Amino acid sequence: MASFKTSSLFAITTLVVQVAAHGHVDWIITNGVAYRGNPTQFPVAGWITGATDNGYVEPNSFSDPDIICHRAARNARGHIAVSAGDKISLKWNDWPSSHKGPVIDYLAKCPGNCQDADKNDLEFFKIGEEGLIDLSKDSGHWASDVLISNGNSWTLQIPSALASGNYVLRHEIIALHGAGQRNGAQNYPQCFNIKVTEGGNVLPEGVKGTALYKSDDPGILFDLYVPRGSLSYDIPGPTLVPGLPSSVEQRTTTATATSSAKIPGQQTTSSSSSSSLSSSSSSSSASTATPGNSSSSSSSSSTGSQGTTLITTTTSKSDSTPTGDIMCGPVHGLAKYSQCGGKNYVGQTVCAWGATCQVVNEYYWQSYKMVGVPTSRGCGNCRKAKKKAWPSCVPSQDTLLTFTSVTWHSRHAGAVREYAKAVQGAEFHQYNPVTAPKTTPSNETTKLAAEFVDLIGITDERYSFEIYGPRFFKTLPQRFGSHPVLDDMTSAVIASFQSVRLRKQSSPRALSLFGKALRSLQECLNDPKQPVTFKLELVIMVMLCQLWIDNKSSNKHRGIIAHLLEEAVTQRQIIDSNDLRGFCLQGVYAALSDPNVELGSWYWDVALQDPTQARPHHYEQGLYCFELCAIGDLPVFLRDPERYLYQLKCYWNTLSTERPMMRHKYEMAIPMALAPNATFLSRLKAIEYASGHAILLIQAALIGPTIKPFGVLPAYTEKSHQICDEAITLAQQCQAFRPCGSSWAAELLKMVWAALDDGYRNEELEELMDRYAEDVQGADYLGEAKNMRNRFDRLGWSNNQRFLTAAKDGQDASPPCVIL
Repeated sequence: MASFKTSSLFAITTLVVQVAAHGHVDWIITNGVAYRGNPTQFPVAGWITGATDNGYVEPNSFSDPDIICHRAARNARGHIAVSAGDKISLKWNDWPSSHKGPVIDYLAKCPGNCQDADKNDLEFFKIGEEGLIDLSKDSGHWASDVLISNGNSWTLQIPSALASGNYVLRHEIIALHGAGQRNGAQNYPQCFNIKVTEGGNVLPEGVKGTALYKSDDPGILFDLYVPRGSLSYDIPGPTLVPGLPSSVEQRTTTATATSSAKIPGQQTTSSSSSSSLSSSSSSSSASTATPGNSSSSSSSSSTGSQGTTLITTTTSKSDSTPTGDIMCGPVHGLAKYSQCGGKNYVGQTVCAWGATCQVVNEYYWQSYKMVGVPTSRGCGNCRKAKKKAWPSCVPSQDTLLTFTSVTWHSRHAGAVREYAKAVQGAEFHQYNPVTAPKTTPSNETTKLAAEFVDLIGITDERYSFEIYGPRFFKTLPQRFGSHPVLDDMTSAVIASFQSVRLRKQSSPRALSLFGKALRSLQECLNDPKQPVTFKLELVIMVMLCQLWIDNKSSNKHRGIIAHLLEEAVTQRQIIDSNDLRGFCLQGVYAALSDPNVELGSWYWDVALQDPTQARPHHYEQGLYCFELCAIGDLPVFLRDPERYLYQLKCYWNTLSTERPMMRHKYEMAIPMALAPNATFLSRLKAIEYASGHAILLIQAALIGPTIKPFGVLPAYTEKSHQICDEAITLAQQCQAFRPCGSSWAAELLKMVWAALDDGYRNEELEELMDRYAEDVQGADYLGEAKNMRNRFDRLGWSNNQRFLTAAKDGQDASPPCVIL
């Protein structure tokens, strides 16, 4: 199927890259019901963290609030209801076998709702722990090994005598592969809100999260690689609550339904997915931390409904390969954080492009991010790989910082205006892109390529850079250093994305780089020697920066994209079919929102290059409303709805036929994407179908109220409510893909709000708009929707009723109508 995107999205690329990194808890399973643990959609029981790189907290930060629930953790907005004595299974998305260590569980009582609790005031008591189990393996058999053998899941039990109330469950793995040196241990805390019912009267005393460990505790500063006979381990942290088992029987847990976390005050309701999670029933028992002791309990959890209809389904557990030896790129380099060497290590030693193998200790060498040329500690294989490797599989792993709002218009508005003026006098020539640097790459060029590939390598669809990226981004790394404006623009794109989407760098740096890129672009546009296609690529990049920094000011770039497209067509240049749709859709959006932008015959000349125009259709649906020629008609029709009333009514009828087809595709894909065992590819497919469904809803919400005043839609109210219902459902479900994977949702919500004149479900639409506005700096979606509503209200018959009197083209012409 072709990729369908709104104004803020280009074609989705099918990036299917596995990253050898750490992990996070994706699902919480209790009483047969699976709840989302990690995504940031509302509501969810897992605390929202800034550790989108699946990174860790180091011992030097044990006194910092980051150790409580992970880096920059914020309260979860929902909770999961459990009974005292229930077992809870926490399913990690992944855990590398090299990261051996203990698994520890804590609880902390909240004074009220945990959604409002101050994490610094929480006092945690330990309810479960498991460390070194036996010496059957080199470096021991650990709790983390048991977790991996049970499908990356860990089971704990809520004490049966625990007092009822609201608690924060703190689940943690401590990786010890580098703990032989100071600040070498790696803590991976995960927090979840639970509400315990049917409890007793036991409420143990706890300690603050920042006092759980010290950097020199025996279980933190620990040499994993001593001779096997000398290996022993003391689990760090406060003493286990008396009377509780140190661990419970570890089994691969089966979920037969999915549900959502509850909001305080909300009635206990849940919905189950048509696809359920089921896995192998084989178990692996974990005993106490005493070496040689193999005793285990035989208890098993019962399955209850908790108000959810359980669907009994059996599926086999898929075989999974540990990602510690994932091969990346043409030279098959190890991704960052992978083990790449060490005493008695047998495995790959070649690092991915942008990474270098560094010695952690005698037994463990690890792949780390490389800045510039590898240091003397980098292995020879890594240095050779860097020279040859194609940058295709490097994940993001830097610490994220809080985004700070800074007003920038006064500093850079002039550059924007000059840049727009420069287009008018630009001359263009044949495009022959330079595909390699003219000189030997400098450290700055190497660093730029590493950072860019780092973003492309993100395989979490919520933060995927490639969801935005046009296809020419794939060729950029080999072109860095070929032109200063390309390097400046790429630096601005990287900083803007990190600042706004990943909350990674302070915004002043991003804005400074953006201003520098605008000045470089202005010079490029004034240079008649620079080809038009190169300028088109640069404007696409600056528009992406503008979308992330200040979405309200991005339309000026779309108008320039339309102008450059016209120049390219006039010169009979062939545009890469992979980027053709994305470029053309920006031009259409510009014509819809700016009366000074018109689509001439040149647009249909370039639209005919779209492979989806071929007959018979070569993509799945063959939907008319996705064709570039049909979409290009909309600005023409909507500017004069009275004249083109018949065409708009026909388009509306076509939408009414095609919308159910697209909705069916989406409804089939979303349960698989939200399932606990969903693959990255299935989630991308769901995003693609969801955005396609959103495009049809947007078109319907735009056309419907435009032609309603002319009395040609007798059932408009019913149809508009149906569109609203579908939009709300779509936006609610796709919160799982925020912020990047559902960035189209705001356009849909504000268009539907503007299309409704009877207040139908307005509060829900406004709440969702506010929620999505959290993802964009300075967003005012409700204000934009109100402006659209005002323009809709001004539509209606003219005094001449031109369409009835068959007026000639150009006679009594009224100003063009622009809704967006």
